[in-house]
Amino acid sequence: MVVSLGVGIFLVNQRQIFKLGASPDLEPKNVRITNISDNGFTVSWTTDKAVLGFVSYGDGNTDSVANDDSGAKNTKNVHHVSISNLDPDTNYKFKISSGNQTFDQNGNQWTQRTAKELPAKTADLLAGTVKGTNGLPATGVVIYVTLPTASALSAVTDTNGQYSLSLSTARTTDLSSFVRYDKATIVSLFVQAGSGTVASAQTTAGNINPVGEITLGQTHDFRKITGGRDSTSPASSLQLPQSTSSPTPTTGTSS
Repeated sequence: MVVSLGVGIFLVNQRQIFKLGASPDLEPKNVRITNISDNGFTVSWTTDKAVLGFVSYGDGNTDSVANDDSGAKNTKNVHHVSISNLDPDTNYKFKISSGNQTFDQNGNQWTQRTAKELPAKTADLLAGTVKGTNGLPATGVVIYVTLPTASALSAVTDTNGQYSLSLSTARTTDLSSFVRYDKATIVSLFVQAGSGTVASAQTTAGNINPVGEITLGQTHDFRKITGGRDSTSPASSLQLPQSTSSPTPTTGTSS
């Protein structure tokens, strides 16, 4: 089940070569590109050490900086940077600054192309809560959401462990159109917290507001639950394997 929950969530191929004196604790791991739209995308990654992180990006004509969604002054192990106000159908290159080091894949910067413009769709809200193993709200963890044949979406939990995103903004993997789905379509969620702690869940597109409560270190199956999870909803106590930085393909459409 853990393997199936990971389908559709892919890692950017990591080929960083440390500069002389760079600390492995600062290396961006589990790099992912999500929320690809006609005017932006999101870059997320983890670091072994809690540090400041930001993304420098440009289209060859201008260079800009996007800070972590949690704020420019917050040190973290899990980083989520939303880049916005971009041009449609345009290639952008970016590099990741982590602590006092900059990573650009040994001079070969990451490249992501924005999608073409599509007519706006009515928002289909997916929302839920994540708790830690201690029962307290899991703050600042990243939730990756995928539908079959879709480019991944992502969101970050707030101080109450809550997250939300519009499922209807999910595009096909080639970004040419919005993904079609119905209430029975399986929705997979993968939660990335600090120190390699993860969680997984499955639900259906008809049961996403709210999604059942997710607990770090567990897998959950909410597919047969209607109206959100209550106190009797099942949850597996299976301990998930620790997250790694093993290279796998990206969700983005690099050029």
